[in-house]
Amino acid sequence: MFPDLPSCPGSRLGAGEKAPYLLTLLSLFEMLAKLVVSVVSDQGWLERRYIYMAGAVSSAVASFFMTISSSVVGIGVCCGLYGFSAGTIMSIGPVLLVEYLGIEVLPYSYGLLLFFNGVAASFFLPLTGK
Repeated sequence: MFPDLPSCPGSRLGAGEKAPYLLTLLSLFEMLAKLVVSVVSDQGWLERRYIYMAGAVSSAVASFFMTISSSVVGIGVCCGLYGFSAGTIMSIGPVLLVEYLGIEVLPYSYGLLLFFNGVAASFFLPLTGK
């Protein structure tokens, strides 16, 4: 239907029929991260901002390696890492906003955080395929 569009790496690997499992894997790791990272960040072993930064970096790394993966297992590992990273960012982001800006501006600052995450994702994720 779209002859001049390049094919997706996952379609060459036969990941089409495994896509629901990959999405489930991503969701499970995101849920696991929300549980684990919330407990770890409350213990005070590491500063929350460093955990948040590690989640952002690992999210970018997972997005990059997903595009160059040569097997469905590699894509699955990247989905798990991306899910864990997303869960980390989602569980610590509101806490950091309250720490740095205060509880009274949380509704506004959280909305801006989600907006800029969406802008960054819509700009940088397509670049990983290039």
